Amino acid sequence: MQEISQKWGGHQTITGPFLSVPFKTFFKDADGKTQFKLGYLQILPETLDVMGEIKPEVRYRSLFEAVLYNIRLKFSGNFKLPSMTRLNIDPNHILWDKAYLSLGLTDMGGIQDKIIVHFNGAAYNAEPGLKTTAFPQPGRYCT
Repeated sequence: MQEISQKWGGHQTITGPFLSVPFKTFFKDADGKTQFKLGYLQILPETLDVMGEIKPEVRYRSLFEAVLYNIRLKFSGNFKLPSMTRLNIDPNHILWDKAYLSLGLTDMGGIQDKIIVHFNGAAYNAEPGLKTTAFPQPGRYCT
């Protein structure tokens, strides 16, 4: 049963979505030269609705069978931007054009279709990988 499941993808845990917004903070190095460090503001959705449909499928291997689940999900919601002054982030140093939406999946092997994200009326192809490892905790913003 485990062999069948691994062939089609293992257990799946979905995290997010969250909005990652890079920003610059400036500092003086040992030589007194101005440098910058890139930080990420991680914003969780203010509201989030998840709708889905699960279809069980029976797969066979020799005498054994396993039930696999095919799921299609639709996420909708909105993000509320926090006060940048409260977070001590200079609004002039926020890189809005580099912001991105993240959704975590534990096993990409189970993904059969291209993942397309519709955001603010535009469609985007999802790309695998992480740009930062600073992830939000429930009820908190990470910087």
